Amino acid sequence: MDTLGSQFLGIFADIEQSMRLVLGRRQNGRFMDMARDYIQVHNLPLSYLSSLQTFASLRNAIDHNSHRGAYPIAEPIPEIVDEIRRLRDLIKCPPEAVSVLEEMNVCTIQMSESISYALEYVRKYDFSQLPVYNSGQYAGILTTNTISRWLAQQIAGGGEHRDASIREVMDFRELSDRALLVDRKLTAADAINQLAHGSPEGGPVNALIITATGSPTDPPIRVVVIYDLPLLSAALKFD
Repeated sequence: MDTLGSQFLGIFADIEQSMRLVLGRRQNGRFMDMARDYIQVHNLPLSYLSSLQTFASLRNAIDHNSHRGAYPIAEPIPEIVDEIRRLRDLIKCPPEAVSVLEEMNVCTIQMSESISYALEYVRKYDFSQLPVYNSGQYAGILTTNTISRWLAQQIAGGGEHRDASIREVMDFRELSDRALLVDRKLTAADAINQLAHGSPEGGPVNALIITATGSPTDPPIRVVVIYDLPLLSAALKFD
């Protein structure tokens, strides 16, 4: 008989077994220690850990203290079974950022082109970051902050405004004016983590550029910025 209790236990066992396989943990290891490590490794929300603790306590109550014959006598409510099922799916198959965010026609610009082309993209599409390429290879990201610093220098110099090349304007970048190249399998959780904490080598970033493989010669599929955080966060909710 497929009761709510047996469904709950089966889903919990699926979560536990998946974590053990991914982390290479022994069957007799503590579940919450393993769950804590799994959450940290995969940059998943800490709220998952709190829910897993609650579900583990319920599992113990059903499986160890309230069991007669072949079926558990304690039954979770349907909403709890739905919650743990959604959490199981998010843990085993975390959503990819490209599947969560709306499609984007990414505008790119070449080092040799003039700043007037970039300003037209900013005006027309309201972009604040533009991937820059040089001879088919990613060369950096042009931000409206970089453009503002270049423009301020032009005004301070008192000279007549000229249509500089992107290469010249890129000299006004600061440390934070950079992006990370990531492949299209980037999860929503990893996207949030990288936007919040920067590159693995350290240092802030203001955008993630998703390409097919993360290679600097791949064309960009999507530029992910801080304004995308609400959608990425919403995709990780299960309750």
